[in-house]
Amino acid sequence: MANDLDIPAISDGQADDQWQTSNDGDAALGNALADIYTVDFSGGDVTLTAAQFRSAMTFVPSGLSATRALTLPAVKRALFFVHNTDASDAITVTRGATTVSVAAGKIGALYTDGTTNGLVGIILTPGVGASGDVVGPASVTDGNPSVFDGTTGKLIKERTFTQFTASLSAVVGDSGSGGTKGLVPAPGAGDAAAGKFLKADGTFAVPAGSGIGDVVGPGSTVNNNVAVFDGTTGKLIKDGGKGLLESIIIAVGDETTAITTGTAKVTFRMPYAFTLSDVRASLTTVSSSGIPTVDINESGTTILSTKLTIDASEKTSTTAATAAVISDANLADDAEMTIDIDVAGTGAAGLKVYLIGVRA
Repeated sequence: MANDLDIPAISDGQADDQWQTSNDGDAALGNALADIYTVDFSGGDVTLTAAQFRSAMTFVPSGLSATRALTLPAVKRALFFVHNTDASDAITVTRGATTVSVAAGKIGALYTDGTTNGLVGIILTPGVGASGDVVGPASVTDGNPSVFDGTTGKLIKERTFTQFTASLSAVVGDSGSGGTKGLVPAPGAGDAAAGKFLKADGTFAVPAGSGIGDVVGPGSTVNNNVAVFDGTTGKLIKDGGKGLLESIIIAVGDETTAITTGTAKVTFRMPYAFTLSDVRASLTTVSSSGIPTVDINESGTTILSTKLTIDASEKTSTTAATAAVISDANLADDAEMTIDIDVAGTGAAGLKVYLIGVRA
């Protein structure tokens, strides 16, 4: 059996010791599988002979003062290595018309079938940590590998992933004392209408919404309450620690008598501390002309910078041309609340006012 390592097979009936005696088989195996051959580039580029190429598993340079070419003979080799130990210069490995470049400090793992275009290889990065460290694959962006301690197996240098930084958000945790703890969504502005709930300061915004939600989020780290989202709209109706969204509804007059202007048309006290997220008003009978306008006061001071209105021929403030604006969302427990009617409109009746929010 012929091969490009010059290691003959024993013929049928041949004595066991004849292979060693006549062919030096042990030395041939050792040279082919474990030898390290130093290629002297001090005189320029080098072309290996067939014997030199067969006698080494790994090739390392000496006298490398510039980029040099290592030309291989037309010999098959299933696997061999070129370890460029030089700090600055490259080695180009050539077989016929095919070339693989091994940069300074890199290892080329190559094979060749001896033909003109039959050289193939990959470039490896040797360990960059302490002696005995295990090195992971390089990042596709900057070549930085992950490095693990050779004794403990602990990660001592993390592979970088700069190609992902545009989509990943801030990392929670102190890398100096406890390492990274996990990822959080990028903080938003807290858009209640869009169902956003994480504000820039890390607190939760409670958007408007109604009904019992059927989508449950992760529990609060404070009291293990869960976040609840409306199953239809996706809006947050329970934020993991502030309670369910609820409404306090106040009737201002009866269902049929037309409302009139005046202060303190209804007086009541808050049953508990309450954080407003929305206010609304509705009518049983619409105003034929004029825009009914309502003010809400806490202890004699308005809580609205833009009053609550219901447009003529409309029954609800949710369709008003000008939406109410809350200036004081925090209502104290047992605070005295009053409702004023600033504009009554014509024929409007059955006025109700809704305070929507969560218990503080």
